[in-house]
Order: sequence, then C-alpha cells, then structure tokens
Amino acid sequence: MDSSDNHYKTSLDTAGSNPAALEQPLPGLAEVEYDEFGFIKGYVCPSCGSPIKEAYVDDAGTRWFKCTHCGSYSSKPKPMERLQFERELTEAKRPITLKELNEVLATTVKRDEPAKSLAFLGMLLAQTEEDQYNIAFQAESSTGKSYIPLELVEYFPEEEKRIYGGASPTSFFHEVGVWDKERRVIRVDLAHKILIFLDQPHWMLMEKLRPLLSHDRKILTYKITDKREKAGLRTKTVELIGYPSVVFCTAKPTQEEQEKTRLWLLSPETSQEKLRESLWLIAKKECNREAFRQWLEQDPKRRWLKRRVGLIRASGIRNVVIPNEEQIFKRYLNGRSSLKPRDQRDFPRLLRIIKGLALLNCFHRKEVNPGTIEASREDIEEAFKLYRMIAPSNELGLSPETYEIYVKVIVPLASENHGISRKEIQKRYYDVFYRPLQDDRLRRQILPSLESAGLIRQEPNPENKREILIYPTVPLTISPMKMEAPEPPSRLGDHENRGENSGVGQETIHEPSKDIECTDVVSISAAQSLSATHKMEKPALADVVSRLRAEFNHLTEEEWLQRMVMLGLTREEACSLFEKLKGEALFWHDEDGRTVWSWA
Repeated sequence: MDSSDNHYKTSLDTAGSNPAALEQPLPGLAEVEYDEFGFIKGYVCPSCGSPIKEAYVDDAGTRWFKCTHCGSYSSKPKPMERLQFERELTEAKRPITLKELNEVLATTVKRDEPAKSLAFLGMLLAQTEEDQYNIAFQAESSTGKSYIPLELVEYFPEEEKRIYGGASPTSFFHEVGVWDKERRVIRVDLAHKILIFLDQPHWMLMEKLRPLLSHDRKILTYKITDKREKAGLRTKTVELIGYPSVVFCTAKPTQEEQEKTRLWLLSPETSQEKLRESLWLIAKKECNREAFRQWLEQDPKRRWLKRRVGLIRASGIRNVVIPNEEQIFKRYLNGRSSLKPRDQRDFPRLLRIIKGLALLNCFHRKEVNPGTIEASREDIEEAFKLYRMIAPSNELGLSPETYEIYVKVIVPLASENHGISRKEIQKRYYDVFYRPLQDDRLRRQILPSLESAGLIRQEPNPENKREILIYPTVPLTISPMKMEAPEPPSRLGDHENRGENSGVGQETIHEPSKDIECTDVVSISAAQSLSATHKMEKPALADVVSRLRAEFNHLTEEEWLQRMVMLGLTREEACSLFEKLKGEALFWHDEDGRTVWSWA
C-alpha cells in the first residue's frame, strides 16, 4: 500500500470524529464486470469504467479498490449473508462445558447426564485415529437403552452411521464389505464409523469382534466360510480396517469377562423425575408428530450443536495429546491399595474421555501439529469428575442398574450372619423402586452378575436345602437394623399430596433417586442415622456439610463420596460438593501411602 493509500485509509478512519470529513462525498461502489457467459470477470471503476485493483480490506471486511486510471477509490462491502454466516460460525466455535452440552442433549434425552455424556463423547471420538471406545447400555426392558444412542447419533453425519437390528457372524462382513478383485479379499472399512447394535448380536459375532473392540491391530484378517448352492463351502478372507465407535444395547447383562473389560457399562436412569419428563416428551411427540418434528428441526440449540459437530469433523483433527501424564497416572492410583489386570483397560478409557472433551473444544485448544491438539487442564478435571460417576460399577464389571440394586436392596437387608432369600430381595426391590422384580431375571441375570463381581455368594439354606440364600462377601460394618421402606407414590395424583389424602400425615414420600445409598464401607456412627435420613427430604448442602464435619474426618476421596451418598446426595451431587470443599475446607495429606482429606 503506497503513501496515498495510507492517507486515504486514515481519513476514512477519522471521519467519524471529523465533521468536515463527513461532508465530503464518500467513494462509490465498485461495479461488477461480467463475461459473455454471465460469470463475474472482475470489478471496474464507477467513475471512468477502467479496471481497478484491491487496495486493502478494513476491519469490517469491506474491500477497497483503487482505479488504475483516475486514481479514485471505490468499495465493495461484505454481504449481509456473509456477515451472518461468520457470526454463526463464531458462535458455533465458542467454548462449551459438559453441563451446557447436556442441556442441549436434554431436548430429547432427559436427565441421564453421565450416560449421554459418555455416549456423545464416544461418537465424537470416531474421527480420531485410534482413540475410540465401546459402550454397552444394559438395563431392564423399556428403560430407553436404544433410545439414547439413537437420539445422540442424530447429531452426526449420515455417512458415519451404521445401525443394526441384528447380525449373524457372516452377514456383518458380507453386507458392508467391498470385494477387492486383485487381492481376492473382502475389505470392510470401519474407520471413523459409529456402529449401533439395537440388540445384542449373535454370540459368535461378539467373539469375532473382540480383537476389534480391544484395538489389537488396525487391520484384522478373518477367514470365514460361505455356502453356495453347488460349490459347497468356500473360504473367504475378510479384512477389517480401522477402529469404529461401537454401541451395544441389551437387556441381559453379559457374564463374559472379556466383554465386560472392553466396554463402558451404562444404564438409563429410572427415577420418578426422569419418567415424568420422558412421559411429557412422549405426549408432545405422539399427539402431533409433524409439529414435534418441526420443533426439533428448528430448535436453535440442536441446530447449533449439529453445526459444531460438522465443524469439528471438518477440522481434520485425528489425534489429541495429553500433557502431565505422570500427574494423571498418580491421580488415578490415588486411593487404590492394589491394581487389577482390568485397570489396563479402565485407565486408557479415562484418558479417552479427556481426549473427547478436548476434541469438543478443539477450536480453543493448542495445536501441536497439523491434525493434533493438546488437552487442557479443564479437560482433565472434567474427565475425572465424569469418571467418578460411573467408576464404582464399571470397575466391578457391573452395569449401574445392577450395582444400584446391590447398594439399595441387598446391602440394607444383609447382616454378618444372616442370609437373604430371593423373596426378601424382591419385596425390598418393590419398596424401593415401586415395581416388581421378576424371579427369573433376579436368578439368571442379577445374582450371577453380582456373584461374578465377588460381591455376594449363594449357598443353600441350612434349615431348608431347597432354598438358596444370598450372603454379601464384602465385610460389612453397618450394624443390623430394620430399614423402613418408603411408601410408593400415588398412581393417579402427585405423590407429594399422598399423605394428605391417605391420612399418612406430613411424612414425605421418597422417590427411588432420593433413596438411601448404603455402601459396603460405612462407619457405625453413620449407620445409626440411616433411618432418620431415610425419611427426610433431600437435605440441603449446608446440612450435609455440617453432619460431615461432626461425624467424619481423615478419609480418602472415595470414602468421602460414600458418606455424602449415605446422607442423601446422589453420586453426581456428592462429586460436585467434594470439588467445592477441596482446597477450602478439606485439605489432603499423605497417610501410610494413601492420600486422605481432612478438615482444615
């Protein structure tokens, strides 16, 4: 830009503060010159019609031109459509927290924060080279196992989705494979794909997919047989290429240890609040499907998240680097007296949560190399919070639903020397969850899962050999007591008014999500207050902190979370409260090789 250009730009910039400058005529708009086919050929001077060349672009995006003949200036402002597009692009790239993500997903998936967060991040990680993880939604019928992944996958491009109602061991390879004539193999490209199995696939297919789920090799070779009408059995070679994000939906908990360690085990929430919100959403959808569909398509939050996912995919990011690996390693070991072989799969999944959160905010993360970004400290903290919500059940190889039955039903019934019958468990289950528990499901699915996790053992009743009793194997320090069950809410009216209508008085009825969560390691002083807590409404955080100060001290992080759950908080609320207390009221110190937290 020459001196005259600088002078003209300065005069334009100062025109707003110089009244005399405003009286001078402003430059005209550059005129468009078209070729014989109607395409834009260039721009010409509005004064003399001579060719012009671009001088500079100002902060507003307006292009300024200078005539090569008369020296006059002309401009071409940025179109309003372009300005609007750039504003939307900037908005789509702004930082986002996990809480805000869950609020957007809540348009169709109510509550279920840990489950939908993990599922969404797993689908987002499908674009990476090898950081995908696998998920299994395991729960009883009608809880929404397949609904959650089907709703979340709507935010992702169609070409990435592969949804199966079922598949035999060989049809899976034939349907999606491409025949390589030169090498005479079937190539199945699964890289950067999202696979959703709406029901548990054939057990032989699950066995074949194990090396894929554990990321043993990027190219896996299989030999399968194919039966033809006249030629008989023919052997074919199949190559699986790349790593997909895989989601399984099943009502039956798997007993195979090889599957348990390869999957995140998740369960939809079944609290009364969740069911109410889900029913209201169903009412809106079923009463007017077309209006509901239009509402979803026009919802600004959903459109914003779809645009963001598209931009993340277009960014070309394939790898995420995590700094401070030693600090993360020590933090994972904190509170673990011993390690298990499955930690070699649990720990990498925690690291992939960190990478998923970094990818969600990739526009605001440091770019290490082309296609590679670096996770921030915020990503690490958020990942540990999310991991703590699902770690207790997953590290035992149990779905959250099965673990919740153990904590809320079996543990309160147990004592040191007294076995529990299946009928007692079924009665307690109905008192807590307001629905019956089928004997077949309890006998064939729930109890074997708990037994394989080492939480219970089953033995014949010494007094009646035909009856099987259940004994918890984890040492209990809860003093034996009768746990008074909450009265179920009214089926027709609000449960808050049940006492007034039925003569119960002012006693508050608890819903399942607010029930006591007894743990296998609790103090006797806390157990003495369980019955009182069981009848109270959800306590205020200040009351919880006061009771914690009065009754507990010098505990590990997991032990603090267990005490908070005992006092009426959910696992998520307990994690949030503990984060607030750290560094302000609770301070850590080393005690016999353990990190314990004590009151200041």
